[in-house]
Formats: sequence, structure tokens, C-alpha cells
Amino acid sequence: MPQTRPALLALEDGRFFRGRSFGAEGETFGELVFSVCMSGYQASVLRRNGVEVRKVPKLSERTHGSTERSIVELITDGDIDLVFNTPGSSEASPRRDGYLIRTTAVLADVPCVTTVAGLTTAVQGIEAQRRGHLATASLQEWAALQG
Repeated sequence: MPQTRPALLALEDGRFFRGRSFGAEGETFGELVFSVCMSGYQASVLRRNGVEVRKVPKLSERTHGSTERSIVELITDGDIDLVFNTPGSSEASPRRDGYLIRTTAVLADVPCVTTVAGLTTAVQGIEAQRRGHLATASLQEWAALQG
């Protein structure tokens, strides 16, 4: 188990919350609020660390006769705005689930991020957009600015 470090969350209203860090190390200022839906053990990990998560089943996790919608159905129905799904396991069902989740996201025109680095970049882009500091440039323009 990776070692955690002390963490501090300071809110604008002056409240402070101390805890233990998990995930990527860093420092940021600002606010992003997401409603998080997850499947599998990841939802349990986030819940244990105080993150409010709605646990939804993958297709392979649904039990016979269940009326609960799977993550694929939520994407198809337009209830999901961003998918973060990392391809991984070599087991048949999880691999099939991941393929279906990513394919459904593409067909539903929902952004799909498949790496932690990509998710970090997406969050930074969302933060920049909300602050009004988002600009676009071609690679050539960016290279020219770098000198």
C-alpha cells in the first residue's frame, strides 16, 4: 500500500479539513465540483477517502433481473458527461466491459479519457475554461512561442 502524507483542504469560508492524501501529489487553488459515478473497487477506495461516489455496475457486474442501469446505459441515456476508463485487466469480463464503456462513450459523443495523465490534463483544462483562461493555438504557434 502506498504511503500517504498529511493533507489539508482549506475552504473559502475559513473551514479547514485535515486528513491523509491519496492519488497524485500536488497543490491547487480553485473549485471543481463533479458528481462521480464509478464501478468496481475504485468506488470503494474513493468512499473510504471521503469522496461521495455513486456506485454503478458494469454490464458484467449486473445480476440477473436487476433493474439498476449499468454505466453503459447511463452513457447511452446521456447521464454521463465525461468518461475516465483505463484499459487494464486481461480477464475477459473486465476487458470486455472497458471496451464497451469506451466504445459507447465514443458513439454517444462523450469525452473519454484513458490515462491518469490525460485525466489530470482534462481537469486542468476544465479549470482554465472556468477561469476564462483558455486559449487555443496550433502546435506551430505554440512552438514559436517557446522560442
